[in-house]
Amino acid sequence: MSTLRVDNIRSRTGTAVSISEGNNIMVGGGMTVTGQLTVSGGSNINTTGVITATSFEGSGTSLTGVGTDNINTNNIKVSGIST
Repeated sequence: MSTLRVDNIRSRTGTAVSISEGNNIMVGGGMTVTGQLTVSGGSNINTTGVITATSFEGSGTSLTGVGTDNINTNNIKVSGIST
């Protein structure tokens, strides 16, 4: 296996580098994304470990493992719709 060591990878036009469909990027170790990471085309993100986000979108109807046993519903302040 060969090793390629670089500080920056840019396309010839200086814009974002695209990986064509059917190809993969495999990262062994850590990966940091500065800016926005977009996954499209019905793709999945598969991980072992923890994914942390500062915000979530969607209804959350498919979330699992989110317990409600210790929530006191008498003191919840909701901005929007509470069901």
